[in-house]
Amino acid sequence: IQLASSTYKSNGTSFEIRYGTGSMTGFVCHDILTIGNLQVEVDFAAATNEPGATFKVAKFDGILGLGWPSISVDMITPVMQRMAAERVIDSYMFGFYLQSDTSKTGKLTLGGYDKTKAPQLAWVPVTQENYWSVNMQSMSFNGWVGTNVSWAIIDSGTSLLAGPSDDVTAIASRLGATSVGNGEYIVDCDATLPDMTVTLGSGTHTATLTVKGNDLRIKICRLIIICECILAMAGIDLEKPLWILGDVLMRDYYTVFDIGNAQVGFASVSSWDEEVEVEKMVTASAY
Repeated sequence: IQLASSTYKSNGTSFEIRYGTGSMTGFVCHDILTIGNLQVEVDFAAATNEPGATFKVAKFDGILGLGWPSISVDMITPVMQRMAAERVIDSYMFGFYLQSDTSKTGKLTLGGYDKTKAPQLAWVPVTQENYWSVNMQSMSFNGWVGTNVSWAIIDSGTSLLAGPSDDVTAIASRLGATSVGNGEYIVDCDATLPDMTVTLGSGTHTATLTVKGNDLRIKICRLIIICECILAMAGIDLEKPLWILGDVLMRDYYTVFDIGNAQVGFASVSSWDEEVEVEKMVTASAY
């Protein structure tokens, strides 16, 4: 096989991983990763088989894992930990701005965050260094309590909000949504949906975040004029009940993942001008 990279090195170790909506098998290899002006040598998995509809229809070339080393398959050192070890980043953190529509441009900042988008952050401690796990004190919809589950993870790799099926079924009923199977629901595109409020953290380190009712549905159109709305929430049952707070939440909040201090920071996107192009990096004591 002709390899395009002159710095590629084979490893030979087999690799297998399962995701919520797909899986992959392949083998581990080694090469130089370049992101912007950041460069570091990494081990990573090359896929040879990707079953599941998600990988067939999604428009991406790969997955950049940003979780903690404890859940890394084959004990591969994740990219951020490699960058920190080689000191190619200023701060041991990264920040996400996920755009709300196609007229805007999203941004992932590695080794810091964009202070123009997050002049003030509400910090929440990480409870377990596996996924980006946090304590969830409450989830409610205009005062109505939606769950008693206290474990939540903040996850840019999950498009929707996802939680225990029984909870999601009750919430969907409350919001007037109709099941279409596989834990998914559709909802009237013109219905008035209540806001969702979640309080994360514990003690003096808490953040109360609100997702507007209109953001709890996603409009999908075929042939431009044929549209339906799906509820931005799905049921998923795992061995230990948890809520995955995915892109639906992160589109409303600039989110900073601080590895060095094991915390997650949130700043409302409505509090700043999204069209500002000036970037200012914030450094922190990280190592």
